Amino acid sequence: MSPLISDAVIAKSLRKNYGEVNALRDVSFRIRRGELYAILGPNGAGKTTTVKAIVGGVKLSGGEVYVLGYEVTKQPLKVKALVGVMSELPGLFPELSVYQNLKLMGKLYGLKEPELNRRIKELAEFIGLSELLSRKYFTLSKGLKRRADLIASLIHDPEILLLDEPTSGVDVRSRVLLHKRLESLLRQGKTIILTTHNISEAMEISHRVLILARGKVVAEGTPAELRNKVAAERLLEIVLSRITRSFLEKLRSEVGTESIDVRGNVLRFTARDVTDALSKILELVREESIKIIDINSNPEPWDKVLLKLTGEEVPVT
Repeated sequence: MSPLISDAVIAKSLRKNYGEVNALRDVSFRIRRGELYAILGPNGAGKTTTVKAIVGGVKLSGGEVYVLGYEVTKQPLKVKALVGVMSELPGLFPELSVYQNLKLMGKLYGLKEPELNRRIKELAEFIGLSELLSRKYFTLSKGLKRRADLIASLIHDPEILLLDEPTSGVDVRSRVLLHKRLESLLRQGKTIILTTHNISEAMEISHRVLILARGKVVAEGTPAELRNKVAAERLLEIVLSRITRSFLEKLRSEVGTESIDVRGNVLRFTARDVTDALSKILELVREESIKIIDINSNPEPWDKVLLKLTGEEVPVT
């Protein structure tokens, strides 16, 4: 694929109607090559339909999708060769061994025997599944199954990897390993598209995020840009040597917050501008000869940020 093509995916005014239901309403976005791009939103937002449109799995009512320069509906075989899909549900045959499943997947993509064997060996080492290739798929734990699924999606060395709930139901160890492998794939120049209900995870590992609601794009940007878009507040928790009445009165008047929670010597309140709030607090504690023992600042939870952006409750796993 030409290095001159900077966008992995271009979606233009996607529309999809299921009878009177508008699943997609003029959805447009661009996914850059080499980035991890998450698609989030509440149930019924249009995530599944959008993902299907990228791989040609749904007949659109309008709009166009280009994958690395190829128009999906006109060149589906080209697109299929460029995209690896890891679905939420187990995608391999339970009674076959991991090795047999991977051989079958490779042959479906037209890989010849020497190259296929090399790919299986390399990917099994990469994912940490070399010693389990002979195991039947159904005997694996959920985390190990997800590793096998990831190998299957990578068997034909795709430029783009589409992951649907890749860490749903897996243990912490498998989740951490999968994250590390995704980082490695990004360093190799792969483009990763992620859909998940785990909002915090998506915001942690994604470069940019698309948020859908009611079939429309409601926001797009980096995690930091999305948080700033709703002017999210941060919770400040300050442990002081003591708290005086005059200090609290000055805090309310000068920092501009009424919602102050005092428990012993612990002060808790929210602020939009943490830097400004802390600067004023430092001045006040000097005036009152109070010592700061500890300071913690926690951002507003991501599910609340998305709730403000979409106007709907977003489930969190």
